[in-house]
Amino acid sequence: MSTVYLLDSNYWIYGMKAYPLDLFPSFWDKMESHIVNKDVVIHETVLDEIRRKDDALKKWFDSLKSYKPMKTSKNILPDYLEIIDWAKNAGYTKEAIAEFENQSRADAWLCAEAKLNNYVLVTNEVSSNSKNKIKIPNVCDQFNIDCIDNFEFMRNFNFIF
Repeated sequence: MSTVYLLDSNYWIYGMKAYPLDLFPSFWDKMESHIVNKDVVIHETVLDEIRRKDDALKKWFDSLKSYKPMKTSKNILPDYLEIIDWAKNAGYTKEAIAEFENQSRADAWLCAEAKLNNYVLVTNEVSSNSKNKIKIPNVCDQFNIDCIDNFEFMRNFNFIF
């Protein structure tokens, strides 16, 4: 089975800022082809976060007709609860935990999906020792989930501009 990449909201948001569609159409064409080929999956919680803002990124996603966002896996709850339980017992602040387990945020769901489905999680977040915010790479380290940054992702697919 080939590697499947699950991209955090911040990958897309950063991408639209760093590689605007009018200046880097090849980046967006390549992203679309990986979505169509199912090398990249768009989780419904990520799409929900992106669609909260009416901007170029939302419009780009709305223009894509050849994909369906990934629904939350039916058997995800045990992995999700295990991750939330870990966060609650890892010394994070109440505010950090509340933000992480907020149903409108994608992070905990993405970590659980990557764990359950053996996806590679792509995020611009970096590990942190701070207890004020739960970072995806910290969760991934704890649960042996493959986690890479945007540049490693682009190198894996030979993005060249």
